[in-house]
Amino acid sequence: DVVTATGNVLVRRDGQKLTADSVVYERRTGRVSASGNVRLDDGDGSIAVADSFELTDSLKDGVVENVLLILSDGSRLAAKSGQRVNEVSTLERAAYSPCAVVDRNGCPQEPVWQLKAVKVVHDPLRGRVFYSGARLEMFGVPVVALPKLSHPDSFDKSQTGILQPEFGLSRELGGEIRIPWLWSIAPDKDLTLSANLYTNVVPVLGADYRQLLAGGPIQLSGLVTYARGQAEDPTTGDIVETAARLRGAIQGNGQVEHGYGWRSTFSVRL
Repeated sequence: DVVTATGNVLVRRDGQKLTADSVVYERRTGRVSASGNVRLDDGDGSIAVADSFELTDSLKDGVVENVLLILSDGSRLAAKSGQRVNEVSTLERAAYSPCAVVDRNGCPQEPVWQLKAVKVVHDPLRGRVFYSGARLEMFGVPVVALPKLSHPDSFDKSQTGILQPEFGLSRELGGEIRIPWLWSIAPDKDLTLSANLYTNVVPVLGADYRQLLAGGPIQLSGLVTYARGQAEDPTTGDIVETAARLRGAIQGNGQVEHGYGWRSTFSVRL
């Protein structure tokens, strides 16, 4: 009732593939023990790598120590221990990063940024990764604590939520941070609202609407702020500040396919 296979073992079950140096299958309990260069491919683009696995004979549930989970978009989750029940993976003392962990020569390197957490849950059916007791690190230095956090498990999926912040620095505006929030209305349309914060000038609010029509894509965007402006003094010719008022900009562009190699494009700005 105990089947032992050694040497480049390959196990297939319901689209999943397990490879290891050694696999022990207990027929009575249905337990599968794999050890040595273990690699479990879910068949959906996610791959788990570990020294050893304890799984059920469905290859879908089990426990693991020192695991590396490679998601479908190439980002990685590493953990001291973990378990999977009904295809939901729960990792303890884990770290996530979409950045490269090796350089072009194959040598280990500190990722540009990573999330470390006490507990991480990956739910592929919901397409999200959830964190508890997390902190964000930049170049290995803790930046901010994030008690609760979640994000999509693939950057190819359009899901409602906060997008990655953008940072900038210029002489006129000073330090800049842009915090965008995406509303995924439907597979063919979305709306992004953003807050642009500066050290030298007042904040600016922005909106960006995108839709893919039958004839082609269109995009409408706008910016609004309440601030002083600049104008030329007609008497002296000097540039002077004007009174604060509501200021903004609206622009749109798109493309329409007519068939037979013909298309029209448009662009407007106010």
